[in-house]
Amino acid sequence: MKFDSLGLPQENGATDLQDSARLAGIMTAFNWPRKIELREYFIFEGRRHIYVRHPLERKYDFSRDQFICLAAGFRAQDRQFYVNSSFVTGKDFLSPSVKGHEARCQGASANWFQDLWLYADILYHAKVTPLGEPNQLLCMMRRADRKFIRFWVNQNKQWAESILNYWCQGPGAWRGETELAHHIISEVWADYRA
Repeated sequence: MKFDSLGLPQENGATDLQDSARLAGIMTAFNWPRKIELREYFIFEGRRHIYVRHPLERKYDFSRDQFICLAAGFRAQDRQFYVNSSFVTGKDFLSPSVKGHEARCQGASANWFQDLWLYADILYHAKVTPLGEPNQLLCMMRRADRKFIRFWVNQNKQWAESILNYWCQGPGAWRGETELAHHIISEVWADYRA
């Protein structure tokens, strides 16, 4: 993992900084030992506050997937007042599970329908795309009750492999983030056993 002059992370294999906010959010949500100042991704521009993928490199809009991870990180730092989907510049659809995640990261509770949608997201990942990218799902489950992580681990027997595939082996080998992958796996396992 690389860190820039602002102390913000970049994947080892990345050629730009466009996943920095997502990476910082995941690292913070999963108790990475190095503290990251997430407020760097929250700026004032043109009469309003917005999130950015990186404050010094602005190629793309800030997406839903970036928001899910960054919001989880803000909540982990007890900075729920930085969590609001109105700061997202992209036009992605926010499903009920994402809106429930936003509520949790703001310090409120998700409603029953948002929880039900999260269960559906978990089942879809476990049964249809068990080796697909788990990052956003992980961040939503991390901020929700541990029963969601237990459900995911029980439903997806390849859950650890999906984390490894994304960060350091198979299709994600270019990222080269073996230490982060194993750290996330150990945090998930601790949540499962708690």
